[in-house]
Amino acid sequence: ESLKLRRASCWGGAGGYVLPIDGGLSAYEYFAEAIIPLVEGQPFADSLDVELGYRYADYDPAGGTDSWKYGLSWAPIEGLRFRAMQQRAVRAPNVGEIAAPQVTELDSAFRDPCSVANAGNIDAALTALCISTGMTAAQVGVVGEIVSGQINVFNGTDLNAPVTPETADTTTFGVVWTPDVSSWFGGVITNPQLTVDYYNIKIEDYIEGPPPQDVLDACYVQGDTEQCDNIVRVGGSLVLDGSGVQTFTQNLDYIQAEGIEIGAGFGVDLGGLGSLDVSFNANHYLTQEFHSFEVLDVVECVGQYSASCGSNFGTPTPETRWIQRTTWNLPFMDNAFQVGYLWRHTSEVTSGYEYDNNPETIVFPYFATIPAYGYFDLVGTWQVNDAVRLTGSVTNVLDEDPPVVGNEAADVASNSLNT
Repeated sequence: ESLKLRRASCWGGAGGYVLPIDGGLSAYEYFAEAIIPLVEGQPFADSLDVELGYRYADYDPAGGTDSWKYGLSWAPIEGLRFRAMQQRAVRAPNVGEIAAPQVTELDSAFRDPCSVANAGNIDAALTALCISTGMTAAQVGVVGEIVSGQINVFNGTDLNAPVTPETADTTTFGVVWTPDVSSWFGGVITNPQLTVDYYNIKIEDYIEGPPPQDVLDACYVQGDTEQCDNIVRVGGSLVLDGSGVQTFTQNLDYIQAEGIEIGAGFGVDLGGLGSLDVSFNANHYLTQEFHSFEVLDVVECVGQYSASCGSNFGTPTPETRWIQRTTWNLPFMDNAFQVGYLWRHTSEVTSGYEYDNNPETIVFPYFATIPAYGYFDLVGTWQVNDAVRLTGSVTNVLDEDPPVVGNEAADVASNSLNT
């Protein structure tokens, strides 16, 4: 299949115009999948299945890729199933990543090593690096520090360095339990189910523009001259017209997520009062790593937010999140009415910046933590007939306000109004 995208010019929300996109790609794919039953109805093997899959895709302009999967599903007894899967997935760059025009915008950065704020730590080696990016010796250690956590950036597609497909290796295994409870509690509890799954997903050659601060640190802290070439100074500054950091779409090193997911649910028969449907879904991160360049350290983003964490840089990554929903099926008009609530919970997150080193020159300590949040929603439905269903809902019943975290907390797009 082929895909073509055209988009008109408009004023963007990051300090610059969104210019037209005119580009396309094509993909030819061949794939096969199979589920092969090996054993059924035997002692300690109510069922045993193997799942296989393979896909070859030829993308223009990205080139040919292949992906695959193999897994095992084993139910030793009825109602209890263990499952495991190993997969290789591939994502070719989309139209916006291969054909986006280059534009000047604003993005987040909180520290300029060549500025007056770092004057006491500037040696001959750092001075040479600062000069290599367009400064004069007289400007090094004199230009002002970054204001409001924002600098100019050059975004878009670099046609001289086209991106290649990103590759994900995924390992999952878990258990599904659906017990027969017809004899439990007099039949009051119905349809119970429990799933527990472990996952480990690592995406290499991750397609994204790098965080501007990573480019600055790679150049001025680690001495990576390749990244120094991506910094353009005007008058020693990173905010004057024509200056900024090149953050064109590219293949970054990797991003990785590891964690445990839990899902549970059951029904409650209330007799003449109708019935309840109760469900619970939770995710607990063990790892959420992001690595842009080889010369920089890996950033661990679990329980954190910063302008250098993963996709949509700055989006908070709470260690634990859950959703709990309860629905009451009212015994009127053949159960046509339902009311219920949804409880959304996120655990506390803290800033990924090292505030203890110099809390007064980076950001206010007040912005360093977002406490745990719980949101409650209410919903009611009326199934008028087979074709019409009316729904009314109230989101965030307790009117929880978003936390204020300051400009430096995240990239500009994710952190509008400093929240």
